[in-house]
Amino acid sequence: MSPKKKDSHPWTFFRYESVIQVVLKDAEDLRHLRDLDLKLWMALTMPVKGTTIDPVTSTSIDKDKDGRIHRDEILDALEWTSGILRDPSILVKSGDRVALADITDEKIRASAEDSLRRLGREGSGEVTFEDARGAAEAFAKTAYNGDGVVLPGVFGTSPAPRRWPRPSLPSWTARRTVAVIRAWTRRRWRSSASGPPP
Repeated sequence: MSPKKKDSHPWTFFRYESVIQVVLKDAEDLRHLRDLDLKLWMALTMPVKGTTIDPVTSTSIDKDKDGRIHRDEILDALEWTSGILRDPSILVKSGDRVALADITDEKIRASAEDSLRRLGREGSGEVTFEDARGAAEAFAKTAYNGDGVVLPGVFGTSPAPRRWPRPSLPSWTARRTVAVIRAWTRRRWRSSASGPPP
């Protein structure tokens, strides 16, 4: 088994009091974050609740739903997000918006455009954190949101159901049925010691 290759990425560090921390400054730092020595991580796990991170975001990162976010879950979320952005370095910049032109995944970009259209911000060219939250709330109230629940009034007023006439047996079939029943009844009471039925 060959020895593990040492991380050769040039990291930038800064000291905060007695703690040395890594600076994430660009897309290359994010791309090599999985190679960062575990001893250089400030923490390898954190709670989903009780932090300044949006709870919906932190809950979505917590894939195993154990109430904590682990290092590998952060790295997986980072890799997925980096894969749909033209320039992943925007993840280390302050701000709460992404330009539609920076989203490389066609389905996600189309979803963002549809969200802006629902919110009346079509043509803005960028989607914000509040847009995403507002679109999710608006979509949950729509009739066809995929939850399997059809609300009253979704299809408007419908005409009264048509009453089809009850099918009737042809006269010869009815007569034949009655004759069979009578013959069966005669055989029953003739073979019975108690006589015909009352």
